[in-house]
Amino acid sequence: MKKIALSAIAGIVAAALVMGAYFGARYAGLAISPELLMGVAATLAFGASTAGFALMAMSKPSEKKKVTGSTTFAELPASEFVQALCEDKAVQIVMRPDSLAESLDIVKNPASYGDRPVLVTIKQGKDSKVFNPIVLKQLFVALKLFPGFRHVLLINEHDEFVGYISAARARTEFTGANAESQIRKYIVDVLAEPSTSVILRDITGLAMEDWISDDQSVADAAKRAWGGLVRGLVICKDRRKRKPYGIIFAEDLYKLAAYGA
Repeated sequence: MKKIALSAIAGIVAAALVMGAYFGARYAGLAISPELLMGVAATLAFGASTAGFALMAMSKPSEKKKVTGSTTFAELPASEFVQALCEDKAVQIVMRPDSLAESLDIVKNPASYGDRPVLVTIKQGKDSKVFNPIVLKQLFVALKLFPGFRHVLLINEHDEFVGYISAARARTEFTGANAESQIRKYIVDVLAEPSTSVILRDITGLAMEDWISDDQSVADAAKRAWGGLVRGLVICKDRRKRKPYGIIFAEDLYKLAAYGA
């Protein structure tokens, strides 16, 4: 409707200009031939119609590219199908073996963070230090009631993906009476020996091999998820495990591979 209104206004303005020029000339004692007047009117009308068509063309929505099995993750609309691990304005918490939960501002001043998204990355150190399960429990207890807390990433000392745990399972597994033993089993031991990360699937997490590069297709990912009976896949950039940025779950993979979107 706005485009139509603009075109109509342009037409009215053009007519007003012609009429003004005609009567102004007559008032000044100048003679304007009918042919000249018609030519000016035609020129203005053409300009107004061209402007209207240009407005319509520029505002025409671009056609949405269909998602098929051959679509790569780099081409996939992230907001629709891929859950971003680090959303806009997210609080990024990186825990190392010598980190203290009580020193984190989000633990000391939780009210100031509201419902902002929270990503917890637990990174193995380059030395022989190991994580203290008590410290990690303190962190998870502090984050338990945060609505924006969604993801836990396990990363080795080379910044490579080792495993994924949903915040929902972290809330139940890592905050109760036996939290320390669960943290040791699913976090401390997995980081110490990443080849055991398959155990994360027991709590609907993702193991070290449950990832895919963003230059691979939806169909490739669906085969991986189906063959490995995994919940989903973490998506990394450039065929490297060092830049995980999203996660896509099996149900979305199967739907996209079978029906597109």
